[in-house]
Amino acid sequence: MLCKRLIKKKELLDYCAQRQGRGKANALRALNYATGRTENGGEAYALGVMLDGGLAQPSLQEEITYPFDLGHRDRVDFAWHTREGHLIVAELDGRVKYRDPSMFRGGDLSATIIAEKEREERIRLVADEVVRFSFREAMERQPLIRKLIHAGVPVNGAL
Repeated sequence: MLCKRLIKKKELLDYCAQRQGRGKANALRALNYATGRTENGGEAYALGVMLDGGLAQPSLQEEITYPFDLGHRDRVDFAWHTREGHLIVAELDGRVKYRDPSMFRGGDLSATIIAEKEREERIRLVADEVVRFSFREAMERQPLIRKLIHAGVPVNGAL
């Protein structure tokens, strides 16, 4: 709703604050981090898992410039810039783009797969670490948290 600008964050906070129920505190806590910059519910859920797991707040939908073609930019789902100057990227591996013909590049599955492989190669040439994860790993929580910590994602307050 925030992403599509259907409602302002303050309106959503006010609405939730007026409600009663067991999930109220969690909803208000989640809204504190809501920016409207995640592109889908899977990314929003994964962000919640990351923050709830004690990881530092990532930059969302950050553009990465490919060094061998400065006009070429790729947006990544999550990015962390560490004190040491490292760039760590995490990408939710959405599988619908490989299953839904309406999302195929030029209507062609093989072109879609090749384009994604080329995109990942460009990102890997810029980022120090790239973590791909599935929605299932986000749902299970610990597999995602372990992957990100292994890649060097800072814990809260350690950027």
